[in-house]
Amino acid sequence: MAALAAFVLSGCGTDTGPMTLLDDLLASVPIFSSMRESVSYDRYEMPRTPVEGTVPMRSPGGEVPAPFTVDDLETVAAALENPLPRDSAVLFRGEQGYRVHCAVCHADDGSGVGPVVAPDKFPMPMPLIGASTRGRTDGYIYGVIRVGRGFMPPYADRIPHEERWAIVHYVRHLQGEEPVVADPATPDIDPEDVAPQPETPLPDLDEDVEVDADGDDPEADTPEVPGAAGDAGENRDTSDRR
Repeated sequence: MAALAAFVLSGCGTDTGPMTLLDDLLASVPIFSSMRESVSYDRYEMPRTPVEGTVPMRSPGGEVPAPFTVDDLETVAAALENPLPRDSAVLFRGEQGYRVHCAVCHADDGSGVGPVVAPDKFPMPMPLIGASTRGRTDGYIYGVIRVGRGFMPPYADRIPHEERWAIVHYVRHLQGEEPVVADPATPDIDPEDVAPQPETPLPDLDEDVEVDADGDDPEADTPEVPGAAGDAGENRDTSDRR
């Protein structure tokens, strides 16, 4: 066994770590030879520096936070800020996610007495409308949804990142907070920048206007219909020929 261990552990080594005879043996297989000295990047590590002039992009739902655990709820998670606006569309999305994933334990109204809560079923969960949850930050509630806490399992693999934040807003709605709807932006208009409009003269109501028996103005111009006289003449000539 000692001889076998020495055989396996012996090797010349490379920049990526010690190489053993077993590595050399695997490297003789084509499918493994290309992976012999491949570079492995850590999660969330930038593999290469962006080129000069690169424009940064930001997701509307914010970047997904780096992994954290239950032990980080009071520190890392609590400092996270909700990137979504608390408007009617986000509240609707949060309500849908809440009813699917949360209401079964926390109840539709957030009281913590859901359908599965009973002495012989499941212990009572934390009421979301109580003072304890009200005092938590949005990031803390987001973190509990992601990694779980106590009897609550993690929902990171069932609730997407943006939907977690939408559920947080809906929880605030259950607590009595009203949605914040931004007023449409109204551009500031300088009166001097507005072009003057031409004034249209109003008719003089005191001026006497002569009208005939039918109520028409005899001086008004009657539009002439092109070809009307010619049509009448053609009709007259036709009747004469008959």
